[in-house]
Amino acid sequence: MEIRKFKNIEIKFSEGNHQYYVNDNKKKIRPSSVSGIIKGNDGFGIGAMAGRKNYLETLVEELPNSGLLRVNDITDLQEKLFDIKKLAEKKWTDQAAIGTAVHNWIEGYLKGDMAEQGYYKGHDNRANHIRKMQYALYDYLVAKIGVLYKAEHLVYDNSILPYAGKFDAWLEHKKHGECLVDWKTVTKKSSGTLWRIQLAGYMMALCNELDRKPFNRLIVAIDKDTMEIREYVFDVESYKKDLEVWKHYLQIHQFLKDYKWYKN
Repeated sequence: MEIRKFKNIEIKFSEGNHQYYVNDNKKKIRPSSVSGIIKGNDGFGIGAMAGRKNYLETLVEELPNSGLLRVNDITDLQEKLFDIKKLAEKKWTDQAAIGTAVHNWIEGYLKGDMAEQGYYKGHDNRANHIRKMQYALYDYLVAKIGVLYKAEHLVYDNSILPYAGKFDAWLEHKKHGECLVDWKTVTKKSSGTLWRIQLAGYMMALCNELDRKPFNRLIVAIDKDTMEIREYVFDVESYKKDLEVWKHYLQIHQFLKDYKWYKN
């Protein structure tokens, strides 16, 4: 259980069930998470189908070589569909594991914990692939990153509706200056349309807590296939628009939750 205290607020984050627990001025709250509001992980978000859509895309990728059009009878068809489903699930799970391994490594590097997170163990193709991604990221971080202010930092806000989250990094970039950063492992099919809105949610909570003005948001995306690293910078001017979108997300998310409670 990860715990952070500030002012009269205590945030707890449980990695096991990915839930946030908040004591806000002695009032216990179960806030929604930033990622849940964006992706709909709890069923109430605008992007509630995002995870399912990614899985279906992975499922379709397994079809071309499946021999599905050469089935002899219904039993053969069922067996092939079952095999395709297993292959898709494994591929989807492997991709998620790669993203987790890369995030953990970046956190270890930024916190000076290379001994713990430095070398990804294993000798299979996936392990070798992850290490190559780490090497590319090491070059990037050494060249681009200056001062680190926070990494994997818990935030909470209740100025409109209660929500909590944990952003990847707040740091000084050697070119872009002060940035709130989200690390992404991507493929050619990845869609980043909501990444900037998610960062706007973290930025709002952080700025409200510290009573300060916003600064740049930065998406750093590493391609799982090519190891190419791309930067997407969103400046303060773009934040004004994205913040309004985020506030609408909050309202819709809360409406969907209240509606479900009302119907039950």
